[in-house]
Amino acid sequence: MKPFLHGILLIGLLLISVSKEKIEDEYIDSLRSQSYRLAFILAIVYALLQPIVNVVVSYVLQQDNEYESFNYFQVLFFMLIVQLLFFWKLKKQH
Repeated sequence: MKPFLHGILLIGLLLISVSKEKIEDEYIDSLRSQSYRLAFILAIVYALLQPIVNVVVSYVLQQDNEYESFNYFQVLFFMLIVQLLFFWKLKKQH
């Protein structure tokens, strides 16, 4: 059931992400493109730093077992949320 709900959530976020604005012009297209670039870069940084954070937290808490690694859902959810937040923030600034 959990993977099904994750899929529904990701599809919903993707639909929100690609939906057209009331006034869709070159400026909005540029902001959307910029927000996708920023989200992609931050998702890569997240994917690279997450294992390091897991090891450090495991060491600090003095646990023998490492935390489970992140999965595709975490990365895609992070990327879509970051894209939407950057897009809305960039749109409000101008």
